[in-house]
Amino acid sequence: MTTFTSTEYCSTENNGYEGLYEHDRGTKQLIIKDNLLSDETVARARARAELLKGGYKERWITIKTIHTPNLKPNDIIEYDGLKWIVREISLSFSPPKLEQTIKGLRYE
Repeated sequence: MTTFTSTEYCSTENNGYEGLYEHDRGTKQLIIKDNLLSDETVARARARAELLKGGYKERWITIKTIHTPNLKPNDIIEYDGLKWIVREISLSFSPPKLEQTIKGLRYE
């Protein structure tokens, strides 16, 4: 089992942010200049997203199933004992059935 511990630092100086995170796969310093980072809250949210993206492997899955009403992107589903974030949903109709294709993502 892989352990994951991390720390992060965020600064909004110079119209951007500087993020530093450490985890069991090493240390990485990330500097991004982005005019959309206008305050500390936005900068911290972006730092968190970069931390997840850089610290975990992305695993994708495509599931074909019958239509599930009320399912929407960013919902969490469980398939084969693992939890997935729903990223895309498409429907196809071939009478008499309505089939749904779900593209899911998980971070490992």
